Amino acid sequence: FPVTIDTTNWKAVMDDNIVKRAELKIKMDEIASQHMGFDLFGEAAINYDSPDQVLKLLQLMRVKVPTMDRDGKRTNLPIQNTSKQTLKAIRNIQFVQFLEQYRSYGVRINTFGQPYIDAVDPKTGAIHPDLWQIGTETGRPAAGDSAVNPLNVPSDNKYRHCFIGGPDEVVLS
Repeated sequence: FPVTIDTTNWKAVMDDNIVKRAELKIKMDEIASQHMGFDLFGEAAINYDSPDQVLKLLQLMRVKVPTMDRDGKRTNLPIQNTSKQTLKAIRNIQFVQFLEQYRSYGVRINTFGQPYIDAVDPKTGAIHPDLWQIGTETGRPAAGDSAVNPLNVPSDNKYRHCFIGGPDEVVLS
């Protein structure tokens, strides 16, 4: 069934996410530049989407991760990876807080931004996802092989209010 989206508001949400992600990059660059060099454009020479480069930076920052040894004693060991579990353990570090937000905005931009605009049918002005009422073994609905998954949209009202019902329809979220 077709789902109509207010593309103007959807683009505004996407643009806001792009701005917020850029602001976080500036903050992370300020921290990273204290530990590594700059590129030709004066920005910190790091790709924050690269786990290897982020790990190298955190190692240069001498970040230690609290862990438990076999005897149940707490110790702090040098960071060895940037898994979600590791980052959660060092969430008190401001750079890590910025990084988690930065990555979250990246998902929102790349998953819920332009792909939804691109999926709007020019004739109907709506997206046409494959929705299965009982799409899983547990009886939950599923979106099938659609380019977008409206069942997975963030619960933030900025997104939810972009979905428009017809004259005799109500949109529930």
